[in-house]
Amino acid sequence: MIFPSRVAVRLMNFVLCAFVLPAVAQADCSAALDALAKSWQQARLAQYDVTSPEEALPSKPAMVRIGKTIWTDTGGAGRSYRSDDAPAENPLAFSIKRQAAKGPVNCEPAGNGTYRGQPVVKYKLDPSAGSNTTGRITLWVSKTSGLPVYQEYEKTYLGGYAWVYGDTVKEPSGK
Repeated sequence: MIFPSRVAVRLMNFVLCAFVLPAVAQADCSAALDALAKSWQQARLAQYDVTSPEEALPSKPAMVRIGKTIWTDTGGAGRSYRSDDAPAENPLAFSIKRQAAKGPVNCEPAGNGTYRGQPVVKYKLDPSAGSNTTGRITLWVSKTSGLPVYQEYEKTYLGGYAWVYGDTVKEPSGK
């Protein structure tokens, strides 16, 4: 059996790492970023913590944003905390852009599917868009509206967040 020399192996690894892998791994994040930007342009947005995409929405959202005001239910305690200074852009989009400024990011198409009867396209976002705790995030974007409708986490737990927009989003009670 013939084994390549160490020099040949190092050269192959260099070519693979320097030219081939970046072209494959550095998929374009623009579609996911566009959807996230569009979500932040909506006047009313809520995110519900669910264990699966099919689960009925709980009675209380984990996060509500109306205009520049955000309410969060930290840790599912049932009490909403209010902040009147919402970030200028979607925090997940901000995280992806921050990582892109440091180096290549990887957002790859993850196929098509349906979510609550509507067609969606899924994107696996760069692990750096999440955290060491959450791991990689898969963002489901409605093909009809172009808005994110669901996001799931690789590590944290089963499920993720269902996104809801429009007049059905109300200011949380029991503030």
